[in-house]
Amino acid sequence: DAAGDTQRSESPDLAAALASALASAVEVEIRVGDTLSGPDADILISAKKILEYVERGAATGEGDANKRQVVVLGVTGSGKSTLVNSLAGCTLVRLSAEEADGLGVDRDSLRVQTPAEGGPREPVTEIGHGTESMTAVLRPIDIGSGEVVVWDAPGFGDTKGSEVNIANAVNLCKLLATSQAGGLVVVVV
Repeated sequence: DAAGDTQRSESPDLAAALASALASAVEVEIRVGDTLSGPDADILISAKKILEYVERGAATGEGDANKRQVVVLGVTGSGKSTLVNSLAGCTLVRLSAEEADGLGVDRDSLRVQTPAEGGPREPVTEIGHGTESMTAVLRPIDIGSGEVVVWDAPGFGDTKGSEVNIANAVNLCKLLATSQAGGLVVVVV
């Protein structure tokens, strides 16, 4: 409907505006030099980190507008990257007792069985085992399907800081704007 179209068209504008504002703040700081200190410097450092993560996410490319986009979202450690590896055809096996104990994680945790161990393929994305996030930016994963692109996303409450959460919100808005033709599926783990 018309209201829904208005909301969709505003999302990319918001993302573009935030990225532009962050870029402007960084340019101003470069012209002024390193004279800021205290809270102002902290804000500028955060703005630089957000801009860096927005740019890193943009460097992964936008979704193919004609393919269905599947974005896997959830809290850090919920199994997003494990699901993406499974969708890509990787064989998942439980960690051995030694592996689990060495990592300090539950013995029911999973990992990808590599080709050297008889698995069909290498992991397509790193699986974290614990509370430290592994995925830093929203990125497309080749799962071998000509019709679907799966996106692995950093977790909500990412351990890398609020800058990652803000940057990934911007990158999700951009993905939403480019995926309208093929459709967007969001999987929350």
